[in-house]
Amino acid sequence: MSDDNTELMTFGRYKGQPILEVLAKDRSYFEWLSQKAWFKDKVEFKVINNVVNLSSDKNEDTPEHNAMQAEVFSLLKRTCPEFRVAVEWENIDIAILDRNRPIAILEIKPSIGDDYPSAIRQIDRYRRMIFARYRNLDDIDCVFIYGSFDVSNVSEYDVVDMFSSNNITAWRWESFKEHMLKRMEKPGDSA
Repeated sequence: MSDDNTELMTFGRYKGQPILEVLAKDRSYFEWLSQKAWFKDKVEFKVINNVVNLSSDKNEDTPEHNAMQAEVFSLLKRTCPEFRVAVEWENIDIAILDRNRPIAILEIKPSIGDDYPSAIRQIDRYRRMIFARYRNLDDIDCVFIYGSFDVSNVSEYDVVDMFSSNNITAWRWESFKEHMLKRMEKPGDSA
């Protein structure tokens, strides 16, 4: 551990370097290491596993997720033509880039259920990974878009407020679409 409580690599070609910096520049190294039985006992595995779950694979996305992702991508391409919109950029559902620097990341779920805190943690992991990689980045907009709301015992308002308290803007898909399309309208146009 360094003086500022940053965990450092204890072995290999990146020995002495901050673990999260190594992850940001060479994720494939950790994916390769995660396949080695001995690696699971190392501090590096524990730190990285807290940031990203190396054993999870985004290929688990459902056809509903993929269809919604395609719709959001298409909408953003139309409403934000001045930026590059990328799908599965750094394993993030959608990123909006300005000169190849991320300015917004979007996580998409066809429905939000009682596991909504995991979406907050996932977006926060992405945010930390981006800040580790782009050190002089001031801020990044984090957006969570969901289709249906299936959370028991907590109101939709309260869940959206929980996302907001973590600097994540949560939108129902239909509301987000309406908001973005209104941005395209020119002043004086009648709807």
